Amino acid sequence: MINYRELTSIQNHPALTGQYRIPTTSILEFMDIIIEWINNRNPGGIVMGQQRHGKSCAIEYITKNLAFQLGSPVSIFSFECKKHQKESENRFFEDMLIKIKHKATSTGSPSKKRARLVEYILEKTQAEKGYMVIIMDEAQKMMLEYYEYLADFHNDIVSAGFSPLFILVGQPELINMKSSLRGAKKSQIIGRFMLREHYFHGLTDLDAVKGATYAYDTQTEYPENSECSYSRYFFPDAYENGWRLSSEAERIKRGFDNARIKNQLSISSDIPMQYFCTSVENFFRKFHDQDNPEFQGTDAIWNELIRKSGYVEAGTEMHKLELADN
Repeated sequence: MINYRELTSIQNHPALTGQYRIPTTSILEFMDIIIEWINNRNPGGIVMGQQRHGKSCAIEYITKNLAFQLGSPVSIFSFECKKHQKESENRFFEDMLIKIKHKATSTGSPSKKRARLVEYILEKTQAEKGYMVIIMDEAQKMMLEYYEYLADFHNDIVSAGFSPLFILVGQPELINMKSSLRGAKKSQIIGRFMLREHYFHGLTDLDAVKGATYAYDTQTEYPENSECSYSRYFFPDAYENGWRLSSEAERIKRGFDNARIKNQLSISSDIPMQYFCTSVENFFRKFHDQDNPEFQGTDAIWNELIRKSGYVEAGTEMHKLELADN
């Protein structure tokens, strides 16, 4: 078996640079929901999840893989909502023009900026002759008035003969915005963008952890066209002898559960993807030089990796915020 670790620069490995995405159960569920909404011709929906659970990474993965899973061309445009000190239609559309790297981002009225944005999106969609999905990430940052701007944006696209799916992705506060819109008698906004709901989870149970670790064993590759998974790359001797990262799943799940219980964190038992991936990446980084046919992780190793991932600090902060809210 070729030892690719000895033939390449380990520092450039995607697992050590963060330039990779793995399909977790939650990401695949998110993908299925989008396909269902497209097939049902839903105009929009909201996807909520706690911070650090991997929503933005899910958007990246879906952007690259949705067309294949759907079996049809699809144009996906994702924008990150910005928090502004005060309501500004000008800034709202300017931010989106900046995202698509338009040459004219700051000149003209808000309606002119919206027209440029619509023109760009229609050109790209016509070129690909497929479905259109527009994702607004960090949507909890949007002010109430911004939903009217989004409705104008939607109307312009529909007037051009397209049926876009708008997906608002954000933290659970999105449901509070839905209530605010209902209180403001904005049922047309809710019907257009918020009628459907989906909750995005982290790694909810042992099966989810096994699925995520299995992806490192079978659905990753480095170097390109080598058929060498990340697990095999970092631990070739152990891999040859039957070890897999998925062999570590129970220890990983136990480590996160112990950290939560030991530190009395009253937070969800879902494992946020950020801290899971950080722990796995540091496992590769710190222990690859211990590779041998009998190598495997230990509870002590994973407990330390999880402790250093930032999981406890983040959970403590969330716990304090919940106490303050109550």
